[in-house]
Amino acid sequence: MRIVTRDTTNSLVRVTYPPKEAGNATLLVDGRMWTYTPRLNRVVRLPSSMMSQNWMGSDFSNNEIARSSQLLEHYELRLLRTESSDQHLVHVIAAIPFANAPVVWGKLELHLRDDHVLLEETFFDQAGAPVKRLQSLETGVFDNRVISTRQRMTSLEREDQWTEVELTEGHYDVMLDDATFTLSQLRNPSAGLEPGQ
Repeated sequence: MRIVTRDTTNSLVRVTYPPKEAGNATLLVDGRMWTYTPRLNRVVRLPSSMMSQNWMGSDFSNNEIARSSQLLEHYELRLLRTESSDQHLVHVIAAIPFANAPVVWGKLELHLRDDHVLLEETFFDQAGAPVKRLQSLETGVFDNRVISTRQRMTSLEREDQWTEVELTEGHYDVMLDDATFTLSQLRNPSAGLEPGQ
């Protein structure tokens, strides 16, 4: 798939392979999300209640694929401890939802390296039980930025169930037209497929 993002509020995600799923796309604009299925030639706006649902049967939710900014908006962040690992400092942070925040998770725990690479994120339900975990398995450099290039989301209820994403190409500080994040571009099968587009 190809993902085009601007800040934490706009993203366009388009599946390119396998052919059966190619063209399926997701658009996020300021907290509102739409999906497009070319087979049905239909755009559907997802209600906020569906943002936590699994994306295309994977272990990632719609929110996580769209890279929503919920973490900064709806959670209080607390530094639990700082550890050393592989010549880096790793900050362990608890994210506790604000009262009445419109979120699913009862708590998040993040392991953030001093170069801003998210090494691990554990998602807890409202009862405080861990449900799933995102882990960075490999890092790499794209456009002079160190980022996670291979991530795995694992169900902690069934540890043999997981979804892995590998980043093979990345471009940053690309000029994007405002039209990139529109419903017409969501329907456009070539939108967001070329670097710099």
